[in-house]
Amino acid sequence: MGTIDPNDSEVQKAMRRNMDWNIIAEEVAANRTQKRWDDFKRRILVVAQKEINNADYSDIGFDFEPVKSGKSNKVTSVKFHIYLKNPPEYNDQMIPEEEIDAVDVRLVSDIKNAFPSYPLREEDLIAVVRAAGNDRDRVRKAIDIVNIQKKPIKNLIGFLVAAIQECWDQDENIPYIVDQDYECTQQTIFDYNEHEEEHQRLNELVKKYLANDIEETDIKMEDRSVVKAMANASKKVEKMKNRDIM
Repeated sequence: MGTIDPNDSEVQKAMRRNMDWNIIAEEVAANRTQKRWDDFKRRILVVAQKEINNADYSDIGFDFEPVKSGKSNKVTSVKFHIYLKNPPEYNDQMIPEEEIDAVDVRLVSDIKNAFPSYPLREEDLIAVVRAAGNDRDRVRKAIDIVNIQKKPIKNLIGFLVAAIQECWDQDENIPYIVDQDYECTQQTIFDYNEHEEEHQRLNELVKKYLANDIEETDIKMEDRSVVKAMANASKKVEKMKNRDIM
């Protein structure tokens, strides 16, 4: 517990190595302050809470509670509850009429009610329901997977969509990206969903390139190296599959 200087060179090195934040605070940071929970709460958290919760420029507010662990019952982390100061009243009329036929508005409500502390936009909720094809079971499973996560999720909508599209299961380990920590994995999921259209475009180019429908010179210069790398990776995967079959 406490505050550290993120500009400290040793701290920055540790962050680049994706070290556990608690280890950085306890073993790496040389000038950690507010080490006692009471000081950290009084001088940092309460001050920030008053500033944000009373500010006209902020649409959100937050509450917090200490999380204790170990035999000494020491405060080791803080759980934040973020909320909209003036949440809109949610009803079916808030969804554009042309969207109502495309999505099950009850599922939109289910997702919103499952995460009351998240300031979710209706268009994002609609995106999740569409990804599930209006399937209540798929939406419910994705919500359940979120609820069993022990680490914070950076992008809830991106996580839900990825869980639905990739058919994640509660009994399986949620996929991590090689050489990335959990938070970076969530950012990768977010980036993937943000740029899914670009991803599909590149996939189409790779398919055409592998089928010899286009030459390397037909591919834009800025796409060329990516397409070639994806094509080579695809070839390696096919070789491995063929080897396993044999």
